[in-house]
Amino acid sequence: MGFSEIIGQDRALELLRRLWINQRHPSFILFLGPEGVGRRWAATFYAQALLCPSPDAQEGGCGHCDSCRRVFRGSHPDFCLINFSYQKAVLDKPASNLSLGIDTFRQAVSALRRTPVMARRSIALVDGAELLTPEAQVSLLKVLEEAPRHLHWLWVANSEDSLLETVVSRANFKIFFKPLDAEALAGILKEKFLLDPERAGRLARSSSGSLQAARRLLEKKGISAGLGNQATVRSASEVYEISQRLARFRSYKAARGQVQEFLDEIHSDYLERWREEATPRNLRRLRSILEARQNLDANLTPSLVLEYLLLELSDR
Repeated sequence: MGFSEIIGQDRALELLRRLWINQRHPSFILFLGPEGVGRRWAATFYAQALLCPSPDAQEGGCGHCDSCRRVFRGSHPDFCLINFSYQKAVLDKPASNLSLGIDTFRQAVSALRRTPVMARRSIALVDGAELLTPEAQVSLLKVLEEAPRHLHWLWVANSEDSLLETVVSRANFKIFFKPLDAEALAGILKEKFLLDPERAGRLARSSSGSLQAARRLLEKKGISAGLGNQATVRSASEVYEISQRLARFRSYKAARGQVQEFLDEIHSDYLERWREEATPRNLRRLRSILEARQNLDANLTPSLVLEYLLLELSDR
């Protein structure tokens, strides 16, 4: 266990180890990069290291003690994982799955400011910080500035651009994560899902360096056949099919997760088509899908992202 569990992110691993070995423990760290590349895992391993009673000088948390296991399960009294599940539990009422609001943080901040229970430190890990409302980010500025010495904030976000400049400027340290290369991702898929090397390789190449995207593709029925055969969206009907899916998404104001799943699916389709016929037209379509993903990561309205993509694909 420990920092060596971070796969395919050599630069991020080096920075975390350097912080740990030099005993530098910033009070506010940003873990930045696209979804599904190991940002939250890295933040969790760092939290384990900070809370572990017997950490390793190189690897951080031992991964086996009661403290490390509690952090992994999210039950450590000095560790708070703030995400949509936490928001729903704390508010004890129907909560938005589109943004993290001010009320979500009040109880966590109050508890974490108190003297730690098991360890010398308290950790607040915000997973999906780009979904914090502007009001919530503003309200946390004072909290970040006046945090007690024992409290550490770890924010996982897709980019600096998705956060307020005033928040980013208060970060003591930033760690950037890149999409996983196909070889590293294939290795993870073989180990985690017990896939054969050929299937793991195909799935890795279709997932744009994201383990989460690979998992979504893997969960789809018939994905193994789809990766090796013809694309499921055919030329004559592709615009119609995309428009039908788009109409379904319009019933959601910001169905970000479902739109991401849709983009993963058509990316796999067009990537396979480009492999079969490497024409400039197919390459332009792949670039359009990549731009749609980037726009979604930048928090553009999902329905608008798909509308623009539809126009791009139908015109190309």
